[in-house]
Amino acid sequence: MTFSDDGAGGTRVDLVHGGWPPGESASARRETYDADWTLVLGRLALALPVTA
Repeated sequence: MTFSDDGAGGTRVDLVHGGWPPGESASARRETYDADWTLVLGRLALALPVTA
């Protein structure tokens, strides 16, 4: 996870989750993580202070 200035007074967050083994089971796990990351990052956004 990296954080950088978005150029508009905010912060850009980039998340890369790699290292998946090849195969069908890895594909199913990736799909599960897609939904999980949405939940986790949404909660993170709610927990962080908003300054503007």
